[in-house]
Amino acid sequence: MDWENGPTRKIATEADFEKRFDFYFTPEIKSHVAKGKPERLLRGSYLLIWQARGNEYSLSFRPKRGIEPGGGFALEYLAEGPP
Repeated sequence: MDWENGPTRKIATEADFEKRFDFYFTPEIKSHVAKGKPERLLRGSYLLIWQARGNEYSLSFRPKRGIEPGGGFALEYLAEGPP
């Protein structure tokens, strides 16, 4: 999974993500997730965008495949770039 946050650019496996969740989901990211309002995109996914340290960050979630509406979301990526 692409994960652009500081020196981290990729998460190799789901197991690594689960094992190091607090490393990848920093207190700053958790704060923006808790306070932010995701924007629903046409394809049904959601995008949460915030600005920090002169960059713009986008966190994307998509509906889980094969799950009834309201059944959950899967994390797609975290992108970092110029605002």
